[in-house]
Amino acid sequence: MLVDKKYDEVDVIRLVVDNLNTHKDKAFYETFSKKEAERILSKIEFHFTPNHASWLNAAEIEINVMG
Repeated sequence: MLVDKKYDEVDVIRLVVDNLNTHKDKAFYETFSKKEAERILSKIEFHFTPNHASWLNAAEIEINVMG
């Protein structure tokens, strides 16, 4: 896991993500035990892209055009 191996010596891992529901704290609590989710989340700082400027929206539009 990133917080344990690759970035174990850093204080905070800053992630820039879109607003997909799997990028929210709730997803960690659904996947891990409460204690483990809190441990992981204590090292992560989320920075969300604006809904109207999400790269995912652009990718979805492009895929729809090709279809």
